[in-house]
Amino acid sequence: FWWSADDKFFGYSLASNIRQLQPEEVTTYELASEWRAAREVLLRLSAFHTEAENQIAYSVANFNLSTNIYSLTTAGLEAELLLGGKEWSAFANYSHAKRLDETIIDPTVSESDDLTWAPGNVANVGGIFDPGRWSVAGTIHYHGTVKRRDSDLAVDAFNSYRPREVGSWFTV
Repeated sequence: FWWSADDKFFGYSLASNIRQLQPEEVTTYELASEWRAAREVLLRLSAFHTEAENQIAYSVANFNLSTNIYSLTTAGLEAELLLGGKEWSAFANYSHAKRLDETIIDPTVSESDDLTWAPGNVANVGGIFDPGRWSVAGTIHYHGTVKRRDSDLAVDAFNSYRPREVGSWFTV
């Protein structure tokens, strides 16, 4: 749903100047391989390079209207191991991402050399044993540290309690 009047965009949850807003563009390159080491063992590896241009978010500098805030380049590696037998299967995977470059468009967003707003490392391990009448399954998830930008820490009623980073955590 949208309606334009006075160069403004109105919707259920956002408003924006659509004549100034540039479209988001994402270009990703990925190189992947898969190797079946044995009947029960499959290994997958991949590397990626992603360029995200003109990312859109709400902007404090623009009266909380949707605004192009930055363009980012991120690269990373992913690995996955799958194991399986007649009554059991297991998996493990790991992903690592690193910020290579960024261009800030919105003046209220500070530059950062680090990957921000997302974890740089994520890992999972799990398995299931199913002999027939019953089964047992379990997983462990690791979520790496998430860093914030300096601009996220501006002192106001909400952000003054935010830490510089959200620590890593895991679930079982």
